[in-house]
Amino acid sequence: MKFGPTLEFVENVVVKDTNCNAFAEDCEVLNAPINIDPFVFRKYEIETVPAVCYVRGVALKDRAMSEGDPENLKGVQDAYIVYGDLSFARALEIINKETKSSRISNVIRKLRGGFYAD
Repeated sequence: MKFGPTLEFVENVVVKDTNCNAFAEDCEVLNAPINIDPFVFRKYEIETVPAVCYVRGVALKDRAMSEGDPENLKGVQDAYIVYGDLSFARALEIINKETKSSRISNVIRKLRGGFYAD
């Protein structure tokens, strides 16, 4: 399994300055954590891909453990899942219609680029 392309994608989404190499230096990043966790697929019964899952209300007992482990969660979580062959930005736009999350809005602006991008 190759993780390099995924890590590069995540870096391109969260690093504010596109000229900064997060693997070689400290870079300013958006406050929008992105986790790729196969246990989350099981928890939210995601059986088909592509899928984008946004979970609101995650409070972990142990940050080193998976959020897919129900023993590691506090409180109540709301999951929003979008399936299908669409861009990551479009999937986030669909999710954000429901969540109205400023964090998701920041990531969408970054993905879309343009004058108002961070």
